[in-house]
Amino acid sequence: MAKRKPSRKATRRPREIEICERRYELVNGCIEIDGHRLDAQRIEQFRGLVEDRYRIAMRPDRAAGVPGVGDPVDYAHSVGFSDLLWRHRPDVKAEKRVLELASELTKRAMSINAMRGFYFTDPPARGPGSVALRALVEAAQAELYRLSHFAESIAKQDALHLQDWIAREEEFQRIGTQEVRHG
Repeated sequence: MAKRKPSRKATRRPREIEICERRYELVNGCIEIDGHRLDAQRIEQFRGLVEDRYRIAMRPDRAAGVPGVGDPVDYAHSVGFSDLLWRHRPDVKAEKRVLELASELTKRAMSINAMRGFYFTDPPARGPGSVALRALVEAAQAELYRLSHFAESIAKQDALHLQDWIAREEEFQRIGTQEVRHG
């Protein structure tokens, strides 16, 4: 029998990704910056934002660098990262989201109010009327739950990171599209 050559375990260098002259370690397909984990989609968004900011910093009219910031690479990464976070921050969505939710709640409340004229005293109509009223109340509760969830997202924003904001947003989008238990 032939002797086997002793095998060497290859020391693997961590995979890295380069974005505008800066290297980031890839862990499970993600990079992490200040606790914020960027998946493949967010990495590409970040790359585009950093490259845009770098182009701005390197324009001929800014040959000496970006006034008050210094190094164009640092500027591009810092502002590009801030731009990426801005897109996902719950507080940024507040004005539009509160308007939409308030509008939906108003519609639900008006529909419930319209039920006051329903003839609940008529025994054959009572059953279907109560079913309709219950459905309207459940729809209003779902909108209230969405509003409560969103308010909680804003309250927790500073304690959470990008991946948490995205998960909460995805959860928000699912509320009302499936049966939700209100506690």
